[in-house]
Amino acid sequence: MLFEKTLLNKQIVNVLSGAVLLGAIATPALANGQPQNVASEGELIIAPKAGLSEEQLAAIIEKHGAKLENKQDKQSKKLKQKVRANLVKVPKGQQDKILKALAANPHIEYAEVNRLVELESITANDPKQSWHLNKINMPEAWAKSKGAGVVVAVLDTGVNKSHEDLKGNLLTGYNVVSKNTDTTDTNGHGTKVSGVVAALSNNNKGVASIAWDAKVLPVKISNRSDGVASLFDIARALTWAADNGADIANVSYQITDSATVSGAAKSFYEKGGLVVAAAGNSGKSMSCTDNKYIITVSATTSSDGKASFSNYGPCVDVAAPGQGLQTTTKNGGYGSASGTSFAAPTTAGVLAVLKAANPKMSNAELESLLENNADNSMFSGSFSNKFGHGRVDAGAALRDSVYVPEPEPELDQTAPEVNITSPKQDAEVKGLFTVSVNATDNVAVKKVELYFNGQRIGADFSSPYSFSVDSSTVGDGEHTLTAIATDTAGNVTETANHYVVVNNAEEPVTPD
Repeated sequence: MLFEKTLLNKQIVNVLSGAVLLGAIATPALANGQPQNVASEGELIIAPKAGLSEEQLAAIIEKHGAKLENKQDKQSKKLKQKVRANLVKVPKGQQDKILKALAANPHIEYAEVNRLVELESITANDPKQSWHLNKINMPEAWAKSKGAGVVVAVLDTGVNKSHEDLKGNLLTGYNVVSKNTDTTDTNGHGTKVSGVVAALSNNNKGVASIAWDAKVLPVKISNRSDGVASLFDIARALTWAADNGADIANVSYQITDSATVSGAAKSFYEKGGLVVAAAGNSGKSMSCTDNKYIITVSATTSSDGKASFSNYGPCVDVAAPGQGLQTTTKNGGYGSASGTSFAAPTTAGVLAVLKAANPKMSNAELESLLENNADNSMFSGSFSNKFGHGRVDAGAALRDSVYVPEPEPELDQTAPEVNITSPKQDAEVKGLFTVSVNATDNVAVKKVELYFNGQRIGADFSSPYSFSVDSSTVGDGEHTLTAIATDTAGNVTETANHYVVVNNAEEPVTPD
């Protein structure tokens, strides 16, 4: 098969076990001390460039002593279709070496360690009162919306399906690890997160949640007692949630820096959903960039200060209460929980309340509503690395949420501009070679397609546009490349024929 490119951010994620350990294992963002991101020994996630066949990818990987994982379930296949992510097995002790080699290969879009992400919460000794509900003005918000009709996928350790304050709001979920519907909570973290989002409320028992009438779709991403999950499983869980009715996905793990999860989040976003994630609990500044498809949340205290354990940085979008929140527990009772793991579902619950009140709002409009009405009184200016746009305020957001449809935009009739920048006109090529295309538009380019002698090689959906072409499929001599750019309005531009000279006579084709 040929792989279509869907990632927004084109990056090679060089995550080495001897450097900053950001492999593909995720741990829930609880406040139990310093989180440890542990690399999944012997596993990488690799995405090829558009146009590279599965056989060619396997040859490249095997040349470096690794092996493409061929045993794939339905969700793995869907993830490959959407973001071209492939799980690769590497020999013990060779992970760093092979990662470097594959990341440097011109036909590989990105390579990252299949990182394990850990849980990061503690149980606090706070009195049994839900201080955070008044802090973010939920009583005012509930007068207008309680989240009815909205489905929040909780990607976590499972849930206690028989809990008296949860069972009325739970849907049948999925276990991406076991590949079945057993979502029994093996850690307790998922039950706590689910209770923050949508525990049954106003029923004279237990605790109150953010979105009383929303439904929780449990998606179990870890069978381990410590709650550790892999980035690959988180990405697979997002594809399942998107295909099974989720409007919002809560991921209480620090995932913003993963190219694989970002690709899955982009796909979730394009199906109309919003992904919320925890900033993490190392209490440190993160060197991160804003992720358009993931709402990253830091944690605040009852006095609106940054929680000491909360990470912060330019990728933080908003802050939310995350210290001493009362919620449901695995044993059927109630308890207090702290961590960005609980700031994230607080935010996911607020988004559910906003979406229920404004069902016609787009993803971008809902996120803007959340951010523009956040309380930023704790810092000067409009943005802070510690709090993002501010601490969420559901009441203020709903006061500002009278939906007015945007006026119909003027018809865009301007076609994009496109040209092939590499290889140069009449350049000699051999074996697998890379083609680079430049495309711009007055609004936005939707996709760029490449053709070799009239045969479609593949499509690239994000800049910089790049393709892998196998010249061994044709004879030596002059051949044509053509690029076609399509913008979001459907306007199309095709390049004139761009000639290359194939010369494979000297040596056979061997993937790098």
